[in-house]
Amino acid sequence: MAHAIRRQSRKFLEQAVKKQAAKFNYEKLTSKEMVQVVQALAPEVNWQQGALRLDHTKKESEKRGELNHKILKGLSGNKRIIVEGPPGSGKSSFAQKFILDKVLKENITVLYLCWNEFLALHTAQLFIDKGVSDKVTAMAYFHYVNELFASIPQQKKKLTFADADKIYEHVEKVIADLQSIHFLKNYDLIVIDEGQDMFHKGIDIILEKQLNGGSNGLNKGSYIVFYDTLQAFDKGTNSELYQLVFDSLREAAAHYKLYEYFRTIEGSGIANFLDDAMKGSIDVARIYGGDMVIKSYESLDDCISMIRQYVKNALMVDKVSCNDIVVLFSSNLVSGGFTPGNSKPLDKVMAEDDQFEKIEDSNINVSSQKIRYTTAIKFKGLERTL
Repeated sequence: MAHAIRRQSRKFLEQAVKKQAAKFNYEKLTSKEMVQVVQALAPEVNWQQGALRLDHTKKESEKRGELNHKILKGLSGNKRIIVEGPPGSGKSSFAQKFILDKVLKENITVLYLCWNEFLALHTAQLFIDKGVSDKVTAMAYFHYVNELFASIPQQKKKLTFADADKIYEHVEKVIADLQSIHFLKNYDLIVIDEGQDMFHKGIDIILEKQLNGGSNGLNKGSYIVFYDTLQAFDKGTNSELYQLVFDSLREAAAHYKLYEYFRTIEGSGIANFLDDAMKGSIDVARIYGGDMVIKSYESLDDCISMIRQYVKNALMVDKVSCNDIVVLFSSNLVSGGFTPGNSKPLDKVMAEDDQFEKIEDSNINVSSQKIRYTTAIKFKGLERTL
């Protein structure tokens, strides 16, 4: 691999020298002189130095992760905590460890809610594997609200994603109806993951009415809310409600901000790219950093071939398997499952290729030897460090 990179570097420099010589009135170089110039300018690839840099950033990342967990463990003496953390700061992993520790030591009942279906299924499976699923309810928030409706005798109401904008009113009604007939379950602890996606969707009502015996749960109950406002979905017309609920939580709970892990070994290219993406100003010609490569393709076949090659390269790394790799697409290329029947450009191509497997609710917790893929939104919260 080092030889290949050197060859590519020299080829690039040779082309650059030729281009500049044609542009300006330089003395024409002989072939021998050209080789000497390229050899002088070509970078030396020092893999030992790279390995040291990798080891350093990995250790620094682990230190930050350990510090996050130690501080959070210390904060857990508080009954109510709201935790802000960027992607990769360990919010979901701490939530899972915290719940397991509490349930095993204190024999309490816990409700875990997040917006992402895949994250909810993954977390629920973890609690099943650990033998505590009788004490912990782990669900995607939208499905949980539908279960509340289903628990009302002879109630046929079922929400669809078209009801998402009015979900606050639906939560308010179903909680009131269940309380009136004494069917509303109470929990000792509620953990909200990805809270930024639910601040305006009724989680304050859940906390208020399903903790502390059914009243004043926001100020007297036990809960942890994890959030990252930079990852929030569009607040739409509920921005005032969003801010009101967020402020109420901050007033009632201890607030802590997590450190960010180092996500890569070569810089902050991914972070810079995401910043531009959020602003809608991605520059495909920009060199974002060593951890971020932008490639273009002319056809869908080119795109698939490129993905196969990158996966093949990744599998050459020691101890990396297909289960460690997930290809994430933007929602304009692959359907995420929110709007059935609304096919996207890569859906048919990927479905017909037996080397690929789309991640679904049914296989999220199943090992596979195929190249697995989904949308970035569907996989949010499940990122992990190799």
